[in-house]
Amino acid sequence: MTVNLREDEHAELVRLAEQHDVSISRITRHAVTEFLDRYGKGESQLALKFTEAPRSANG
Repeated sequence: MTVNLREDEHAELVRLAEQHDVSISRITRHAVTEFLDRYGKGESQLALKFTEAPRSANG
């Protein structure tokens, strides 16, 4: 699987991984698992708009 992130998002993942002494892959798996637990059963409405433009570097 490939995920495209902005440079600032990747830097934040690196910082979190180093801070917690875990791999970026482990953080990513955790995030995906939580996302699927919340939305995968179709019980909750996604709060995401998949057609929205990427966020700017300033948020």
